[in-house]
Amino acid sequence: MEGDRLRLEIFPHDLEASRAFYCDVLSFGVVDARSAAGHLFLAKRRVLITLTDRSHLDENHLACEAPKGEGYGVGVEFVIPVHDLNGLQKTLRALAYPIQTELTQRPWAQKDSRLLDPDGLYFRSTENAA
Repeated sequence: MEGDRLRLEIFPHDLEASRAFYCDVLSFGVVDARSAAGHLFLAKRRVLITLTDRSHLDENHLACEAPKGEGYGVGVEFVIPVHDLNGLQKTLRALAYPIQTELTQRPWAQKDSRLLDPDGLYFRSTENAA
């Protein structure tokens, strides 16, 4: 639907490291900063991300602890369409950001690359479908 947007709330350990990842690496923009309150609101096209510093959560909040035996974010892959994958790779290298999987042509006729955010959430950057 025309007005629909994907909204995510992520609870990082380090708000500034996550801001750098989402803004400097994935090109999100800060639309509202309430960092003193532990919140940053980011946007890119139809995706809105709220970063809420984990230290501001109640200790019983589900985001504070991964299920037993699992890492934070296990079983979730965020797919981010990118207009210029080669440019993203150059940015990652310039920032010395670790790339989990180099740019690869996939059997489904798209190229992608995989990386983790500072808290270990899994992102696949994929070229826009033609």
